Amino acid sequence: MTPTPFFSRYIVEWLAAQTMTRAQQMVVDEVKSRVESGDLGDYEGVLFKDSFRGSSPKDRIVAAGVDLGIVVATKREIVGLLDKMGTPSSSKGNAFKYYYGTWKGRRIAIVQTGLGLDAARRGTEALLQAFRPARIASIGFAQSVAPTLKQLALLAPDRLVAADGSVVDLSRMAIAAPKSDDDNLSERSETSDVESQPSPGNFETEKNAKPNPLFELVAGFHSGALLSLNEGKPTAEQRVGIVAYDHSTLAVANVCAQAGAPFMPLRIIYDVKSLQTSRVAVNVVKSNQTFARSLGALVGATLNKPSSLVDVYKIKEEELKAADKLADAVCRILAAVVVPAGRQS
Repeated sequence: MTPTPFFSRYIVEWLAAQTMTRAQQMVVDEVKSRVESGDLGDYEGVLFKDSFRGSSPKDRIVAAGVDLGIVVATKREIVGLLDKMGTPSSSKGNAFKYYYGTWKGRRIAIVQTGLGLDAARRGTEALLQAFRPARIASIGFAQSVAPTLKQLALLAPDRLVAADGSVVDLSRMAIAAPKSDDDNLSERSETSDVESQPSPGNFETEKNAKPNPLFELVAGFHSGALLSLNEGKPTAEQRVGIVAYDHSTLAVANVCAQAGAPFMPLRIIYDVKSLQTSRVAVNVVKSNQTFARSLGALVGATLNKPSSLVDVYKIKEEELKAADKLADAVCRILAAVVVPAGRQS
């Protein structure tokens, strides 16, 4: 008996779907294996990248491998968080460095991307591929352009501005708080409609709505527009309407929007120039050279200007304060949105 055209098409589509599902699972298994071994190599994960960008939730590989994925440019911005994670595992791959560990039962994966929008974009994609986080945060230092936004102020921007002036509204991408302490967060990540989540910058709630601990927490932070530049400082025209600028957040937000991943940016204002230290000390601290070369630069600077040693100490002390305050805020947010595994029903 010859199968009908409809039946033949059904069989072909079914086989194609099964093949893609199996291929995706093979990619996930391969990535898990590489993460566990601490060597991601040069793996690109094209199939996985395509799958998490599906046009609808049912076409995407479900997130929730870890509770929180963090994208950061440099290690100095996360030293406080790494301390809170105890002794996190680390690995390298695709020119990025990854850290994986826990904080009070919550699983955290961090990708250190380096500076620039393109690096942030590729790092976010790699983080999604390798760790499948249920939610993403872009954190780190930012520089203020508003008089009211002082050193070490925490900023949770409600909109992002590109170099060309275009604006990304974050009101449809926010991380949501759990409905109750007994919620199963992994199940929620599979079924939640990201489009329906209110923004951390929008604190309006229904009359009878339960208090949202995340929104109450973020309400204590500064808000406003954050400009993301690939490099350099904003022009006078670009400064209009913004409160601060950085070099990565917009790229992370764009990838998360494509992936349907709940997203939140969090920045702390840290401007080394406000410390009134010597230029030599600033250059030594901001240098991305090896430890040996940095030490050599410090010795040379100290010989030429002994006070540079004091300036370097002052800068590092302020930098650690900023990293610790940022880590405290991240952990408070994580506690508000993720129920530890042992307390889930």
